[in-house]
Amino acid sequence: PGTFPSSKGSGIPPIYILPGGGRRPQEAMEIDSRLRAAQSSAELMGFVAGALPRFDIGNVVVAFTCAAKTDEGREMASLDHHAAWAALKERLLEIAEFLEPRGMSMAAYAAAKLVYGDRRLLAGLASAGTRRANDFGATDVAKGCWAFAKLRYVEEPPARSFWQAVVPAAVQKLRGARFVDISMVAWAFATTDQSNEALFGQIAAATRDNCA
Repeated sequence: PGTFPSSKGSGIPPIYILPGGGRRPQEAMEIDSRLRAAQSSAELMGFVAGALPRFDIGNVVVAFTCAAKTDEGREMASLDHHAAWAALKERLLEIAEFLEPRGMSMAAYAAAKLVYGDRRLLAGLASAGTRRANDFGATDVAKGCWAFAKLRYVEEPPARSFWQAVVPAAVQKLRGARFVDISMVAWAFATTDQSNEALFGQIAAATRDNCA
């Protein structure tokens, strides 16, 4: 069971799994819609300020990813003066270790786009990624690896565990992957000077398949 209505039939992976399974409350899905509709950081944080106590785990991740979008590459300059932004980041720290692969990769990618390298957050995301690496899809591998490489999260113990765990998943999941996912994984491992013959062999094969 997934947590989003769209996960039924469309195959979109869930951000997190409700205890005991089932579907998210209608209110949580409506909050997602409001978050995604925000046109600016001010509008987004204004909504977060009033609704954060009602957020479920999925809402926290969606709000964080929307913040990365509305900030538009300003490295949190449009967010830092909002009290709601600090509160949202604290909520994300609390739930990071409980995310499904899609939630982990979404949060990591957004953190990298924001240039938000809080080591507590990255450790929690790395822990979730290490634990669930076998369940990663190609997009999760690509976004997680790209994000950690972008933030130079490589040598810390949780990071080492993540990179080691994700290699087998990358080798398996890059077969038939989109070119954008393949290129992100290739860049991440090359940038962090991590050489793996099986992985780079699969990257080459998958690239050839995309070009055929």
